[in-house]
Amino acid sequence: MAQLPGYHFNKRKNTVVPGAIVATIVGVTGIVLLGGVFAAGPVVAYEPEDAFDGAPGTNGLHVVEDTGASNSKALRFGLLPATDDGTNEPDPDPDPTPDPDPVEPDPEPDPKPDPDPTPTPEPKPCTMPPEGVVLDSEPGERPWRMNGAVFTPTFSIAGMSAEWGNHVKRAAAEWSRSYCIDASVITTACTADIYACIPVSEAKLAPNGNVPTLGQAPYTKDNEGYTIKASLQLDPAAHAGYPATEALSTVVHEMGHTLGLKHRLTAGLMLSANAKAGGTPQLPDNTDFYNIAVIYGRQLSQ
Repeated sequence: MAQLPGYHFNKRKNTVVPGAIVATIVGVTGIVLLGGVFAAGPVVAYEPEDAFDGAPGTNGLHVVEDTGASNSKALRFGLLPATDDGTNEPDPDPDPTPDPDPVEPDPEPDPKPDPDPTPTPEPKPCTMPPEGVVLDSEPGERPWRMNGAVFTPTFSIAGMSAEWGNHVKRAAAEWSRSYCIDASVITTACTADIYACIPVSEAKLAPNGNVPTLGQAPYTKDNEGYTIKASLQLDPAAHAGYPATEALSTVVHEMGHTLGLKHRLTAGLMLSANAKAGGTPQLPDNTDFYNIAVIYGRQLSQ
């Protein structure tokens, strides 16, 4: 019984370069005014080089096409180097070396197929620890008889509220972390053909003196000490004034009893007679799982 007290972009072409001006209109005669310098004649097309990699004085621009007569003036941007006669005529370049094509990166190889996924490991068997005795526990543990390699209890939440039914599902999942337990939850009532079916209900429970009873787990055992019948009863109203997490702690505690465990001797633990209320749900610890392995693994070793 649980009782609780209180960018970088730099391609060969089309690089945007600060201070570089690109004229792309070809074959149009007119007057171009730029930065206070102007010239009449056909427009010369320009394109940017790599960022700031032109010859000195070119500011990274170069002539790529001259569509006018041979004596036409180059468009004067104050960017072309002066010739020997000081006319700022551009040196003829009958056979300009074209820019090399960009080097295409080697294509990435086809990705290797994923290796076969790591298979899910087989569950470890339920075995009794070498010591063979429960630890930090009251005497009188009362397991169910094993019905296979693991014990498979079923908890029925028929008629329960969604909130408390969810607590039962979470508690069953926590105890199923044991190699010896594979618990399930059903929303229908227990029937005689379901082995170790444990009904869970919400009920008003009598207090233990001035201490409210949050939950209890009545059971019946046979003359050899094995549980043959059990139920789990919870009192939602009794949880008023406790942290909201206490509901799950209560369910986990009482479910531990339905599995056959007794109270822990150390105070303040999930399975202690007077568990400690707190903001975090109390869940089974390593000793609890150890003791489950003792009481169920023992049967498999016999």
